[in-house]
Amino acid sequence: MMVIIGILVMLFKFFLVLLAAIFVMLLLILLIPFEYSISALLKEKANFYLQVQWALFRFEILLEDLKPSIKISVFQRMIVNRPVEKKIRKKPLKKAGKSKFKMPGTSFFKEILSFLKEVFNISKPKEITAFGSFGLDDPSNTAVVSFIIMLVSEFAPWAQIGLNPIFDSEMTDVQINISGRIVLIVLVCIILKYIFKKEIRKVLFQKRTNTET
Repeated sequence: MMVIIGILVMLFKFFLVLLAAIFVMLLLILLIPFEYSISALLKEKANFYLQVQWALFRFEILLEDLKPSIKISVFQRMIVNRPVEKKIRKKPLKKAGKSKFKMPGTSFFKEILSFLKEVFNISKPKEITAFGSFGLDDPSNTAVVSFIIMLVSEFAPWAQIGLNPIFDSEMTDVQINISGRIVLIVLVCIILKYIFKKEIRKVLFQKRTNTET
């Protein structure tokens, strides 16, 4: 009997240690900021690079000529380094039906807009650099892109942007770098704050029923 009690006590202690370890890990994930960086090189071919760094873990995605590959490092040691293969899955056909879904009101969209603003404020890039020259197939499209770049410069005065539009030829030679950081616990608090708002709950948890035609 004493042996069984001793085993149960050991299992209970192990369970407590496991719960404490999980709690500490979750706390670290919430408190230690995630640092991200995005790089893009736009020439004849477009290459994109995303890196997310958290403590001693690093996650990288490279998109080279529309061919993605993933790298994952722990303690500066590569544990995953392989291309991503696309799998084609056949989706089962569903019978068409009418969904009884009530369209959200203006108050819902106001809350969503406010939510997006708060998320942007905590995750907005600390550094933006963009240099090079670009010219699209239509000069009017080049002018539109130039206008959008001007707006970005107004909303992000800290950004270093030196992009020169070319209206008489089609070419692209642009280097873009974006970096910032996100503290996950702040993001979680914002999400919880909006989920518990009446305008959001009414849309997220409303029942959807389909009627077959």
